[in-house]
Amino acid sequence: MRIKEVEEHIGITSKNIRFYEKEGLLLPNRNTENGYREYSEVDLEKLKKIKLLRKLGISIEDIRLLQVEQIEFSDVLNKQIDNFKSVINSLNEAANLCVDLQKESVSFKNIDSNLWLSKMNELERKGARFMDINNDEIIRFLPDKFKMQYYESIIKSGQIDSELLEQITSYFEEIYRKSVDTEKLLIDTLKNVDYDERNKLLDMVKENNVELYAKLSNSIFDFEGIVTVKKEVLKDILNRFDIQSIVKASMAASPQVNEYLQGIFTDIDFIEEKKILGSRRISEVLSIQDEIIKEINNRIK
Repeated sequence: MRIKEVEEHIGITSKNIRFYEKEGLLLPNRNTENGYREYSEVDLEKLKKIKLLRKLGISIEDIRLLQVEQIEFSDVLNKQIDNFKSVINSLNEAANLCVDLQKESVSFKNIDSNLWLSKMNELERKGARFMDINNDEIIRFLPDKFKMQYYESIIKSGQIDSELLEQITSYFEEIYRKSVDTEKLLIDTLKNVDYDERNKLLDMVKENNVELYAKLSNSIFDFEGIVTVKKEVLKDILNRFDIQSIVKASMAASPQVNEYLQGIFTDIDFIEEKKILGSRRISEVLSIQDEIIKEINNRIK
C-alpha cells in the first residue's frame, strides 16, 4: 500500500507518517524498482497503535520504548493518567483563580495586578501551570488549529510536544515554498493587525523583498478593511475628500463600516446626507471607495 492510501485508510497525514518514520517508529520496505515506500499490514497496525497512543497524549519516546519492549504498557498508562490529573489540576487552579477574581467584583481598571500575580506565582511554585506567554509574538502568527495544541502542550509538560513542533515547522516550510500562498498569508495578517504592527511588518518586507512589498502595499485593503485603520489616521485621510464623497462611499458599505465612519465624523448626518444625494450608480460609489483605498494604501507605504 502506498503512503496516500495509508493516509486515507488510517486518517494520518503523510507528513506525520514520514515524521514517525524519521523517529524510527515505522520502517516500511521500499520497492527496489522505483524506490517507493510500500506499507504492509504490520505497518498499518503499527500506525493504528501510534495514532491511538498519540491521541491519548503519550510521547513519541514512550511509544518507541513500548515497541522495543523496554517499558511496560501499564507503566506508560499510569504515567499518562498522572499527567492528565496534573493538567486537570492546573486547569482547575486557573479556573479557581478566575472565580476568585470574579468574586472580588473589581473592574479591569482597578485590579491589583501585583496581588494576583503573586497568588499565581505561589500556585506555580506548588506545581500549577498557567499559559506561557514568552512566545506570544510567534504564537499569534500560528493558525488556530495549532494555537490550542501549543497551549495544551505547555500546560501539560512545560514544553512543546515534538510532533507538534514538527507539524508547525512543516507548516511554515510549506508556506515558505509557496510564494503565492505567502503573499495571501501576509495580506490576511496585515489586514488583521493594528496600524503600528502593520507598518512594522511592511517595513520588514520592504527591506527584504521590494517586489513583494509593492504587491502587498497595493492589496492590503478593500473598503471593508478601513475599520482596522486608526480613527485619527482615517479621519486625516478622509478629510481630503468632501462630505458628499465620504457619504457616497458609505452607501455600498456594511453596517460596521457605516458605524465606524459615523463615529469618526460625528458632525455629519449620514442619513440626511444620503437622502439629499438620492440613489447613485454602484459604479460611482465603488469609484470613490477605490480612491479612498488608494489614499490609505499610499499612506501606509
